[in-house]
Amino acid sequence: MLEKEGRSAVARREFLKRTALGTAGAVMAGELPAWGQAEAKSLVVVVKSDSAISEENPDRANLAVVEKMLERGVCELTGKSDAKAAWTTFFRPSDAVATCDAGSHLQNVPELSVAVMKGLALAGVRQMKLGSIWVAYRERSQMKERLDGWIAAVKEGLAAAKISEEVMDRELYRIPARFAVDPFDGIVLVCTLKPHYLCGVAGAVKHFATLAKKGPRVYHPDGMKTAGEVLATDFKAHRKLVVVDALRFAGTGDPHRPARDYVFQKSLVLSADPVAADAVALALFLKAGCKPSGDIPPQIHIEAADKDYHAGVSDLAKIDVRQVKV
Repeated sequence: MLEKEGRSAVARREFLKRTALGTAGAVMAGELPAWGQAEAKSLVVVVKSDSAISEENPDRANLAVVEKMLERGVCELTGKSDAKAAWTTFFRPSDAVATCDAGSHLQNVPELSVAVMKGLALAGVRQMKLGSIWVAYRERSQMKERLDGWIAAVKEGLAAAKISEEVMDRELYRIPARFAVDPFDGIVLVCTLKPHYLCGVAGAVKHFATLAKKGPRVYHPDGMKTAGEVLATDFKAHRKLVVVDALRFAGTGDPHRPARDYVFQKSLVLSADPVAADAVALALFLKAGCKPSGDIPPQIHIEAADKDYHAGVSDLAKIDVRQVKV
């Protein structure tokens, strides 16, 4: 019986691999189209700064530079020249807005979480929450020292911005998470890109599935091909802003252990379309020489979010990618 199940699993993975490679071989090869030249259906902004992060201190970033990168990104997305006007295009003062951290194997730099909260405060959002998996599960973690350093850095940044640390909600990210249960009008999804044994590479679409009402486990089979369902159900009504911390990628790794190697991209990837954000970030990840985990092609769940659930655009040729240098 076990032998039969093993053959079935291998056959299923081989089928997934052949299917994805047949439709997205160019992306796996790291070949990028001429960005910004196609008739655009979705807009993705890539903001790069060489001074955002030091390779000698990969878990911290320059807050002032990260803030400037985020401001340029939201301004480019909205066509506004003023950061406050750009943020209020996404979120109103009367909105309840949640943001999250990337957590686990490759946490986002704390400065990005601070910059996002400052952006929401600039928009006048009065009900805002930061759901951190590191805050939620700190007591159970074997990495308390590392977690405490990140949490302390976020609290310090919030205090300097005169934002109460009470915005850090301890229960919001306890699985099954409450992002789609509590009455939020908007979500700022912060994520990173890292190899993942369930879906090849974990990014925005996978992260939304982690935050789903039912919890992530139901979306795990078959390369997480059904992860995009949550964008068409749980998070369909939310106004969404995705910010991919691409300051550094995890080159390889185990999702249950902290990243040990980094590939520095020194960029943020922003979009209101989670699927397009993933497609562009994955292309950057592969072009940088990073490798997916195992034999599951990482674009399976991204393309399915587009084709099966109509939750965004996965075809690079149909995405307007604007690259900005700060």
